[in-house]
Amino acid sequence: DRTPLSTEERTFLDDKGVLQVCVEKWTPPYSILDSKGQLGGVAAEVLNRLAQRGGFSWQLAPLEPAEGGPEGADQRHCDVRPLTTDQARVDGEWNFTRPYLTLPMAVVNEIEDPFADSMTRLAGKRVGVSPAESPIKVLSRRYPDVELVEVGSEAEALEGVRNGTLDAAIGTLPSLGYTLATTAADDIKISGRIDEDWEAALATRADEPLLAAIFDKLVAELEQEEVQSILNNQMLVRIERRVDYVLLAEIALVVLIVLALVFYWNRKLRRLNMALETANRKLQELSVTDVLTGLANRRQFDRRIAEAHTL
Repeated sequence: DRTPLSTEERTFLDDKGVLQVCVEKWTPPYSILDSKGQLGGVAAEVLNRLAQRGGFSWQLAPLEPAEGGPEGADQRHCDVRPLTTDQARVDGEWNFTRPYLTLPMAVVNEIEDPFADSMTRLAGKRVGVSPAESPIKVLSRRYPDVELVEVGSEAEALEGVRNGTLDAAIGTLPSLGYTLATTAADDIKISGRIDEDWEAALATRADEPLLAAIFDKLVAELEQEEVQSILNNQMLVRIERRVDYVLLAEIALVVLIVLALVFYWNRKLRRLNMALETANRKLQELSVTDVLTGLANRRQFDRRIAEAHTL
């Protein structure tokens, strides 16, 4: 169903044309760049639903790496940012909708380390956190006893835990679980949930208030259960795809090994059968031939007599 928009808002969208969508960082399962260069993940699914209800079209306009986060990006070519934290807002540069997705944060550490269900348990620890994926400034103010180490991504933070350069990593529970599942890491674990939430909102360029009003209406009609279902489906589908490929490769390898063994044993068995047949013929010849003269022996004579008598 279409979201009711005013005549002014509908005219604005029609004149605007295709909206340019910018994503600061690829963070599966929230935002993913597929093989065709298209936006995938939760952000794309949410945008598709909003586009259907709002009657607009959108396309991906990737940011250059140097542009960084919302405060450093040139907004002239960006109409919408589908996945930003309300903590990251910069007054006067972007308009933010209400949060449409609330995600719990969690801790990852090594398998043998004790479980950590709060930030206070990480006091004095080197903890990796990605500013693009978690509100590091807020966490730094709230937990000054924790040494928060800025990293490029949650995947980089997990690698730091695995190689010992970090004591732990924090991030959103879905993305940490996704990364652990798709990398099959068995030496680190999700240690517990911490009492912090990461809230995702949608941002629109500040110089177009009508665009902000439109997306306020669209996001207001998004149900939490609807967005959670999108997140769950994205995680399941992408993890299953990854697992299926790995499983397919493993099955193919096993099949090749089995076929190779069957081929080897068939050839070996064929050679053994040929050797056995040759040996049997040799034994048959020896059983009816005199060893000294090489002539047929009494056994051969008796067998031929019996055959002649039978005929």
